[in-house]
Amino acid sequence: MVNIRDLLTYNDAENHAFFKAFSKLSWREFVKNREASFYSIRNIFIHTLHAADYWLDFLQNENQHSKKKFEEFESLKEIGVTCDTSRSACTTI
Repeated sequence: MVNIRDLLTYNDAENHAFFKAFSKLSWREFVKNREASFYSIRNIFIHTLHAADYWLDFLQNENQHSKKKFEEFESLKEIGVTCDTSRSACTTI
């Protein structure tokens, strides 16, 4: 059986590795329309962060996940804060 805490910890570590790699891109490259599911790397990455936060809320019976829209994230720094916030939530399960 999968331990949900281990799964979330793994997911969080990978999200931080992705963020580290993405932070090497220019903002223009990061938000460029790639004709993918959520268009840009930014949108796809934020979607994954929001999905993890949604599941954390579900598991903790809370409603704290971000309702911020993709285009409201205007810098890598803002996304980094969201990534860090998601990480700290994993430790409370």
